[in-house]
Amino acid sequence: MDEVVQRRKQGFRFPCGRANKEKAINKAHIEHALSLLPERYEFRQLLSQNGCGIIFSCNDKAAKRQVAIKTCIRGVQPDLQVECEVMKAGKSCEHLVKQYEYTTVNDTEYLVMQHLGENLSKQLLSQPMRRYSQMKTTEIAIDLVSAVRELHEIGYVHNNIKPSNFAFGQFPDGHGKLYLFDYSLCRRRFGYHPPPSQWSPRNNKMRSSLQYSSIAAQMRKNCTVWDDLESVLYTLVELFSGSLPWSNLTGARAILQCKRNFTVDNFIRGKFEPLSQLEQYIKFRDRRATPDYDVIIKYFNDYHEKLMKQYDLVWDGIFTEEEQK
Repeated sequence: MDEVVQRRKQGFRFPCGRANKEKAINKAHIEHALSLLPERYEFRQLLSQNGCGIIFSCNDKAAKRQVAIKTCIRGVQPDLQVECEVMKAGKSCEHLVKQYEYTTVNDTEYLVMQHLGENLSKQLLSQPMRRYSQMKTTEIAIDLVSAVRELHEIGYVHNNIKPSNFAFGQFPDGHGKLYLFDYSLCRRRFGYHPPPSQWSPRNNKMRSSLQYSSIAAQMRKNCTVWDDLESVLYTLVELFSGSLPWSNLTGARAILQCKRNFTVDNFIRGKFEPLSQLEQYIKFRDRRATPDYDVIIKYFNDYHEKLMKQYDLVWDGIFTEEEQK
């Protein structure tokens, strides 16, 4: 057993270059989690880390497949139970991540789940001009809205919609399909309040990403499915344009004011009609009602068909002269 632990520690490389100390995780915590990793899982690499969780890429030697394993930092209120509940509720959903196992070893919890590819935020950096074409954005938008719709329909609000929480599946499970993941901030819809033993309590500190959070979320108000859709809008604007109007701002008040003054047409010069339609839909619909996701998806479907007819040959990553202006 000691040899296995030592081999795992030697295989681990702590990522460098983390400027934000609040996001840095003590190496001892990661080594502790690796030392208790069940024998059937072979550590490959560290995928991501944040203030309360670590995600490893591992080989499942029994099932002969790659898996992602998430565990919480010791001393931090775990959100794995939240994610586990969401995954169970969404096990038949097409665009939500699948759970394989939830186990506890010496009071350390491990959530074993479907392994995905690079998230959209990382993929964006490899695109021409560091943004997606109109064609690619419409295709992503259809899957992205479908994923958010599935989560809402099983009774949850995500509360942290952003490009880095979407990724495409890998072969053989869900290859080429877009998935929504990271359910640690999910909350029940319809005013349901679960017991504290199942859910980590909210506090006054906003935990979702400031860049993509809705105006209501930034003002510490209770969020609904409409706030998720507002974050969807910001996500799609960034995927298409490569940035947001407040990307270079750091102060929360400055970002909030910029969001209040933001309009799609002013920022992207009316180049992408379905984004303007989505913005108007979010602004002027009754927020007490359930969104009509079919209408939103139709915005992008119709525009996709228009592009297919307009261009003789369009494929992912290729821009027309008009788009490059």
